[in-house]
Amino acid sequence: MESKSYLAVFIAEVDDLLIKDVGDDPCFANPPTWGICRPPTRRMLKVGDTMFFLGKRNNVYILKGWFEVGEKIDYISALSRFPKRANVIIGNQHRNKANQSWRHIFAPENTNELRFLKEIDVKEGVYYQSQTDEHQLDNWKCRRIFHCNKNQFTNCLSNLYCQKSGVSIKEKTYSNYVVANPEKWDDVAYLNIDLSEMSAAIGFNKPVRTPYNQHNVLHFDEYKTSLLEYIEKRKQNHC
Repeated sequence: MESKSYLAVFIAEVDDLLIKDVGDDPCFANPPTWGICRPPTRRMLKVGDTMFFLGKRNNVYILKGWFEVGEKIDYISALSRFPKRANVIIGNQHRNKANQSWRHIFAPENTNELRFLKEIDVKEGVYYQSQTDEHQLDNWKCRRIFHCNKNQFTNCLSNLYCQKSGVSIKEKTYSNYVVANPEKWDDVAYLNIDLSEMSAAIGFNKPVRTPYNQHNVLHFDEYKTSLLEYIEKRKQNHC
């Protein structure tokens, strides 16, 4: 099957004068990983596909980098291989500080009885929300790891029971922690290529933001080669 290319936008902050995602996802350490944001896209990606990322800060879009998908692994494997990365959102121990936050308006009055939302009870064992992860209770394992839809979540909430309890988290369905090909990636934030420069260089004319101020993931097949060539040209001029 022919590989695909995509462009995604993340909310950026500045760290050591360079942009990065506010939650470090994607993480552009070696190798880059992507394990929290854009669950539908991560689930759709195939080995060999390419992701490009723009960081948005103060309404300015800067090209962060790119990577080719090298593998997609489960979260237990991610915890073992990348235990210190912020985009690994599970852990082996209870949180030191209980998470009581809620995203949606139909939050129950008492979240103390929602134990099933605070742990992942699967075939391989019991896991918990990582100490540093700040996702709300209803926006953590259900959406980010199990990719549950609204109806599934509502049923679980009504029955006070996770319908995915006891499954194997190592199933391919849940192996959506993306690891880059260690030979095919680049962090180019230092080049400071903004969206206008990139668009002019490769003839990119798609809006990255919708009228509703959303940033959808865009197909990028026709621009991949041109952008990679332009990046190399800019790197040569930067030296």
